[in-house]
Amino acid sequence: MSKNMHDGGYSREMAGDPRRSRLDGFVRAVSPCMTGWRVYGAALTREPESDLWQIADFQLDKSVTSWQFTVNLGLHDVALEGVFPEWPRLNTQKPSTGACQIRVRLGELIDGRDRWWPLGSGAALETLRSELCSTLAKVATPDLERFRSRQGIVDAWMGGRGSRWFAMSNRMVLAGLLKQVGRSAEATDVATAEVAESADSPREPWARAVAARLK
Repeated sequence: MSKNMHDGGYSREMAGDPRRSRLDGFVRAVSPCMTGWRVYGAALTREPESDLWQIADFQLDKSVTSWQFTVNLGLHDVALEGVFPEWPRLNTQKPSTGACQIRVRLGELIDGRDRWWPLGSGAALETLRSELCSTLAKVATPDLERFRSRQGIVDAWMGGRGSRWFAMSNRMVLAGLLKQVGRSAEATDVATAEVAESADSPREPWARAVAARLK
């Protein structure tokens, strides 16, 4: 067993929620695979550009009898929080992809499907650590490197790259990012298209309000 895994203590499960204790230790063991990222409990984060956060959080199954977890990945621009006041704000002391404006599951990047891993113990957990580090390096890190800046995110989104990252994201986020990088005319075009698409639907007032904030 590696020193990181031993020191992480996922064999020393604390009273109250042994699953959480083991998961936190596992995340600490995985963290050396994500150079430059910081550990916050069951999440790994970095801020490659001022107020632009990348987050990988490890989520336990809701069932208290289950020892499975999944991995969520997210991108969040704190500077856009004022554009979307109805959306959650990022708690930088306890970051979570739940607040992120762009989100994807690691399983979706692997094969387009949701995926959960068993949070075992001992040698099984060491094997899982190696597997997950390899998977992150193969399917997540290349995208995360491209997304180290707002410009990088915009270029990928506009160019149709990283489509699984943006498939479920509101294009008003793209408009906001375009405005952030100085491409105001394109931001207006995207926002206008979103307002038109929302016409006569319950989300039209929201789309119009966001478009107004982006002017």
